[in-house]
Amino acid sequence: MAALRTIAGPLATVAALGLAACQSGPRYLAAAAPQPDNTIREPTVTARLMPLGSMTPAATATSSPTATQTPTHTASPTPEPSRTQTLAPTATQTPTASITPSPTATPAPTKRRLTSGGCCVQPFWSPDGRQVLFIDRPTADGVTGIWGVGIYGGAPALVTQRLGVFSPDGRLLAYPSSDGRTYIGRTDGQKRWEVPSGGRTITFSPDSERIGWQLLSSPEPSYHRSTIDLWIANVDGSNPEEVISLTGGRLSGWFPDGNHWLLTGSDISSESFTLMVLDLSSGKAREIVRAPRLGGASISPQGDWVAFQVTVSGDAQRDGLWVARSDGSAMRKLGVYGSYQWRSQGLLAIVPLEVRDQSEVKSHRLLEVEVATGEVRPLTDPAQLSFRIANGDWSMAPDGEKMVYVSAEDHNLWLIELP
Repeated sequence: MAALRTIAGPLATVAALGLAACQSGPRYLAAAAPQPDNTIREPTVTARLMPLGSMTPAATATSSPTATQTPTHTASPTPEPSRTQTLAPTATQTPTASITPSPTATPAPTKRRLTSGGCCVQPFWSPDGRQVLFIDRPTADGVTGIWGVGIYGGAPALVTQRLGVFSPDGRLLAYPSSDGRTYIGRTDGQKRWEVPSGGRTITFSPDSERIGWQLLSSPEPSYHRSTIDLWIANVDGSNPEEVISLTGGRLSGWFPDGNHWLLTGSDISSESFTLMVLDLSSGKAREIVRAPRLGGASISPQGDWVAFQVTVSGDAQRDGLWVARSDGSAMRKLGVYGSYQWRSQGLLAIVPLEVRDQSEVKSHRLLEVEVATGEVRPLTDPAQLSFRIANGDWSMAPDGEKMVYVSAEDHNLWLIELP
């Protein structure tokens, strides 16, 4: 297979509307398809500009939410914290410094190669965890698209020529067109429709019934001073409404209940960034924490925890990887730092960053951190299992028992079975 040019960033960034195709392929790859079943124009609601500090929700559209807009599982609202947390580690926040050895009886992890010939970027998992999907162009004159391979290897199969974002249930694919529109289509090719995000990145709700996107309504030379409007609609594009406007904000993710968003934004007055939870039913936002250079927010599988990082803040006590409960309590700075993904509820998988020059790394390691206590445990031992990940390109399986990565040695996909 022909080697791919590296594409940086998480899959959602790569696949959603900003993707440069592998090798010399076109930027947007969309095979001929029937015209949309329905065309929705851009929402006509006038954006309201407001500072982050007020966190006042924007006026909703006149249309009332339909049944499809109501999440199937609505969790009880998380109690409001008494005040916004600030990042100043205390004795209770100090992480466990030592790494607890794995019990000797624990089976050692194993690895196996899934692809050959050098291939892929941006691996991710099918919802059932039985297949690894990835972006590839197998031959110089081949088709760039999303391909799939089983967890025991075999010949990869082309899943779709469209580069886009899959819904959580795997039934839908959102992708851009060359004329600046966004379409959502069924993966079986039977139907597609246009949604009113105007070619912008969309994100699916956990139940795949709604979509959200953001619109830059008041651009400024500095992004963190720009006004961002966040919108929501049914998955078919109907009933679009503006939810909230933020300064320098973005939608970082949906909580599992489908009725809360995790948002980041900036506060110009204090020159800090804010992490907050927005209740889509009430329009109320609750701050979790404020800190300089805050980013990388990630929600745990059940929504009880949030992980985030603080970098280049000018304060070594603040810089690092942090976790907090979604109500802002139990905030803790972890004792390790690196590339992280949730393994399961309360367990964070981390590939630690241990040296500045990654070419000196003979083998990466995989750790897990119990976020409630800060306890760090090794999942792999370089003396027993050696692997090197190319460009931070790895992904945890839905069950947390496997991880797939692009090898820095042969640029193939490899799978590690974890104990």
